[in-house]
Formats: sequence, C-alpha cells, structure tokens
Amino acid sequence: MRSCTVLLFLLGLLIGLGSYAQTRPGSLRGTIYEKSTGEPLAFVNVVVKDSAGYQVAGGVSDLDGKYNINPISVGTFTVEISSIGFSLRSIENVSTFSNLPTLLDVELEESSEVLGEVLIICERPEIITKKTCTVSCVCATYCCFYRSESPAQKRQLDLFPNPTKGSFTIKLTKEIERVALFTITRELLEVRNIYRASETSFDLNTYPTGTYIVKTISPNSVTSQKVMLTH
Repeated sequence: MRSCTVLLFLLGLLIGLGSYAQTRPGSLRGTIYEKSTGEPLAFVNVVVKDSAGYQVAGGVSDLDGKYNINPISVGTFTVEISSIGFSLRSIENVSTFSNLPTLLDVELEESSEVLGEVLIICERPEIITKKTCTVSCVCATYCCFYRSESPAQKRQLDLFPNPTKGSFTIKLTKEIERVALFTITRELLEVRNIYRASETSFDLNTYPTGTYIVKTISPNSVTSQKVMLTH
C-alpha cells in the first residue's frame, strides 16, 4: 500500500513538472548581417508581433549584431527587422517553444532610393556632391541627411548647439540606454552606455567638418538626428 502511494506521488510530481515546463516562456535570438558584405549590423530594431499585428516583444541588436529577446510567450509570430538605411524585413510564422531558444539570423539589404543634391559644409572649397542614399521603409533616411520620417520617428532629439563648431550636448530621457555617434557613411565613431544621466556631450574637434549622425537607443526603438560640424 505504501509503495502504491509513493508511486502515485511520483507520478503526480512528474505530471506537475511537465505542465510547469510547458507553461514556461521561450526566447528569440540571432544575429543581423548586412547582405552585401556579411558584416554584423548594430542597433537594428527587432519587433515581434502577434497574429493581430500588435507588438508583443522587441529588442535592439548590439555592436556584434546579436539580439536576444527573452522572455517571449510560446506561439507563432511575425518578426519585423528594420534599420535606418536598409529595407524592412518581415518574417512570418516564426514559432517559439517553451524553455527553448528560437534561433533566427537575418540579412538586411540596403535600399536603392537616390537622394538628390546634398550640400556638405566645409572650410574651403565648398563641396557639392551627389550620393546614393539608402532608406528604411519604417525609419528616417540615413546617409547624409534626413529626407522623410514616419510619424513614429518625427520627434527630434534635444541636441544643442546644432550646427556646432566643436562640441554639442544631448538632453536625455530615462528610457535612453545608449548614445552612438556615426559618420554619414554609417561608420561607428563612439558608443556610450547611459546610466541615469540627464545629458551627455560629444567633442568633435578632432573630426573633419561635415555631417554626423547621432542615435539614441532605447529598449525598443532607435531615434536618429544629424548634427553639422562647421569648424
């Protein structure tokens, strides 16, 4: 009789553990690459949407192009990957499993929209050039200047002075985790991790005159703005 009781107890325990394991969330992770070069892409937005089109989770890739969305509920989702200068990728029927990571590596392709004439301020001579700029389907134009933005991206950074003759300051909100400085050709110059700071300053005195891109990174979004350096 006692052995039967022990067996029933163990059976119930195993059933309970199995049910608990099935209710545990999963995770989604991978690496974002540039299709033409194979190089990893930093600060790429990864958004997970349910069948109704509502965002249920999200993240941003790190300097090595890696992202990790954890936890995420078990189910089947649409994953949207976007970055300034690249076409939006939308991947349907991505399934997540209880207590198991779902691996999803993605290649982004540069857009081919052409930007018109752009004036870059230099000391001497004045340079006028045409560039083929790349445009994201969901974010602002990136390369030399902003051209158009979606309603969700139209807010401006509190950045001053702009234009600047050497340094500038950015006012920060509590949601901002990192601030990055890029050249207009998407070369990363500097990244700063922000911890409860109300503002941060960049010194551009060692850089050549021209246009730079500042990005602020929050958990689920990236906001960008150009800054002009006119020594």
